[in-house]
Amino acid sequence: MRLYLIRKSSPSAIPGGRVIVNLSGGPREILVALTAASISFSHLIQKTTNFSDIDREQREIELPQLLRELDTNARLILTDVKKHEPTTLTEIASRLRLSESTISRHAAKLANMRAIEITPHGKNKQATILLSGKVLLKVCDVKS
Repeated sequence: MRLYLIRKSSPSAIPGGRVIVNLSGGPREILVALTAASISFSHLIQKTTNFSDIDREQREIELPQLLRELDTNARLILTDVKKHEPTTLTEIASRLRLSESTISRHAAKLANMRAIEITPHGKNKQATILLSGKVLLKVCDVKS
């Protein structure tokens, strides 16, 4: 039921619509199901929040992007970032023997998927792996 609700309220189903999920409190069986549904459809959710009973603050949280497929180059880049992080895009290109433009293009896609974070590092860009990237690699390993 929760998967259906998330899918039906997504921006593609309701033009101009936004899905915001609050993963706070309530019966455990509902919270666990909502969390699983939210992770499954994280690409449709604009914002996810959580309320802390301890400090009474509501925070935005990031969900891992689990249902994305990686092409060969993206998987190689993500694996390299995990192994050598933090690392620059130039260093990745050198190690993988791919052009910097190829690395940059795939790294931008990985950043949009929230698999890696890209930050300025002098005249270059530096990449570090995020939770979604680690999970994606695990999912790829299971599928292989």
